[in-house]
Amino acid sequence: MAPSGVIGYQDRRNHMLKIRSLNDLPKFLGIFVVLACILVPAVIISGWRYHMFQKDLVRIEQDFFNQEKAALREQIGNIVAVIETKRSVLDGKNRADMSRRANDIHTALTIVHAELIKSKDHQSLKAQLKEQIKLFNNNLLRGKLMVFNTAGEVILYPYQRSDNTASLLEEKDAYDRRFISEPLQTIVRYGDSYESFFLPVADPDKAKEHIAYFRYFEPLELVIGYSVKQDVLESELQSEIIQVLQEYAYKDHGYILALSGQGFILSHRGQPQNIGKDAKSLYDPKGNAVGQLIMAAAMQEGGGYCQYDWHNPATDRIEPKLTYAVKIPGWNWTLATGVYLNTLYNDIAARKSKFLR
Repeated sequence: MAPSGVIGYQDRRNHMLKIRSLNDLPKFLGIFVVLACILVPAVIISGWRYHMFQKDLVRIEQDFFNQEKAALREQIGNIVAVIETKRSVLDGKNRADMSRRANDIHTALTIVHAELIKSKDHQSLKAQLKEQIKLFNNNLLRGKLMVFNTAGEVILYPYQRSDNTASLLEEKDAYDRRFISEPLQTIVRYGDSYESFFLPVADPDKAKEHIAYFRYFEPLELVIGYSVKQDVLESELQSEIIQVLQEYAYKDHGYILALSGQGFILSHRGQPQNIGKDAKSLYDPKGNAVGQLIMAAAMQEGGGYCQYDWHNPATDRIEPKLTYAVKIPGWNWTLATGVYLNTLYNDIAARKSKFLR
């Protein structure tokens, strides 16, 4: 049993410690408040800064995508403008060619008519005229020549007729239009005219448009026509555009991809070895059907975007790629071009690394 003096001393010591603890409580509370006042704003500021940093990254990514999307649309727009310019030039050349060929016949008719006036052997001259017209027709490489009088009597008509005994003026095209008689008044009145018509077929939706130039030879009341299938002209234009695409480049290894309506690769400057292949059979390393993604994006109104992984010739690595694709009206072609996203992702990674240091 401890002596009473020792117990008394310990009681006094414990009592003094309690008093000291109570006296120190405000000091501890003050220190806590000070620390809280320092740390809480610091945590809030740090969180706010990180939040703003994340917003900046989102903004940077959005700005990058918006800029690149606009740039991709611009490149496709450049090619569409080239197509329209070349179409206009080709149309002008074709019109000049059609009129030149019809005018050649017109000149020949003028000579024959002069002989016809002098000669009494009209039948011989008419036979000579028909032979000369046939000779002109045989020398044509792509177009068709037609010659008939204003009553619809045929001298030369290269297309199948619904009724060979009827007047040509009764002939109708795929849309039930009298494509000879309707423009005849304009041709006779003004001396010439450019017209278009669709020859009759079993399915009117598959009718091919023909462009024709008609010239009137008044002395013999003959109409001379020279016609060309529109798809022949378009095929010539498409060949020119494929050549343009094969030579077209922008930025670092930028090119325009062209696909047919069935998905076959028509032009691929980046990988010419793929020309002729079915794009629908191409997949990226993640299993994405690249060709189908591109063709689906092109079906969207005004064109659309898709992403996949593809080989970047600049780095010789597989990298994510953003592609814009659009349909070309009338051709059923898909034009597409893309940009590799490694520039964006590298920039974002560098910014994150710098922030977290």
